[in-house]
Amino acid sequence: MRSLTNVYSHQVTKVSVADYNQEMDLKYYPNPTRSVLTIENPAGNINSIKVVSMLGRVLFTNEYNNAEAVQLDMSSFSKGTYFVTINESKVIKILKD
Repeated sequence: MRSLTNVYSHQVTKVSVADYNQEMDLKYYPNPTRSVLTIENPAGNINSIKVVSMLGRVLFTNEYNNAEAVQLDMSSFSKGTYFVTINESKVIKILKD
């Protein structure tokens, strides 16, 4: 049997983008959607959108130039749950009917 002779302690500091996310006053509708999903941010700082399936497959990605609104045509997507990432930091869950 081995005995424990050294005990270590380490403080972990949380690093996050919470402050940045709070600046993104997003509105997205309709959810669930059947065809076109609208994502709005009155601050006009939508710079990228990525849509990922529940299996982690990237289905859509696009760059924008400080857009206030983006419309995503999801009509060709299968029914299910998708994750939409805005500006590589804010993730929203979308249901496709």
